[in-house]
Amino acid sequence: MRRVTNVDAALDDFLNDIIAILDLVEDIDVMLSHADAPISGSKSDLRREQIHEFAYLKLILSWEVFLEHTLVLYMMGKKSSSGYQPNPKVKNIKNKEIAYILLSGKRKYNIGKDYLPYLSDPEQIEQIAGALFHSHCYDFSLSNQISDKKSQNPDLFGHARYIRNHIAHRSRSSEANFKSTVGYFLRKKHDCTVGGLLMEGVREEMEFGDFFVDKDFSYLGAYCAYFSVLAENIVHYDRNKKKDGRNKKKSKK
Repeated sequence: MRRVTNVDAALDDFLNDIIAILDLVEDIDVMLSHADAPISGSKSDLRREQIHEFAYLKLILSWEVFLEHTLVLYMMGKKSSSGYQPNPKVKNIKNKEIAYILLSGKRKYNIGKDYLPYLSDPEQIEQIAGALFHSHCYDFSLSNQISDKKSQNPDLFGHARYIRNHIAHRSRSSEANFKSTVGYFLRKKHDCTVGGLLMEGVREEMEFGDFFVDKDFSYLGAYCAYFSVLAENIVHYDRNKKKDGRNKKKSKK
């Protein structure tokens, strides 16, 4: 894991990862669309789906790395360039090893070997942040404010986990959860691969907001934008904007 010494660098790394993810998907799509592409037909469609799955998994892994970096840095009293700083309950932590011990709840924490298992669960992240900070920016109730008109979907994060888990596990339980996600997003029950869903265009304003429908975002592109807004809110948190949708940086589709 690359050493990150400030929260703005953690945000920059994450946003750069998103750009690289979307660029890769676009480049592969263009390559496979050429008449002289080395594969075509159903095999080409399969490769597109696989690339979308890999890209999505990279998105989630990058998001979890970002969360880890910011939690540790905020525990050590770091500020963002906008001046935001949570209020940790334990003061004067100068050593990141101590920050990891507090975040993990373990007596010993081996950085690079151990991991924080709750990073994929928004409720657990909020609980941990609430236990370690008097006030904090890990407020995922703001997570649906990703366009000028809010999404009405209360659980985009939950659907994100279902997609991630089905890529990683392919178990019966992950398949059942993924089918519920397909049913919600596509409004009908039918067989759909993870890659196939991620390639679909966002259909309903209530899911991500009308901006994403108007701009013909895929579900992969919409989730990239979704997590980028979550990340920007963590680094440049503004309590006065709790009730205002904001999307200063729109991710490309």
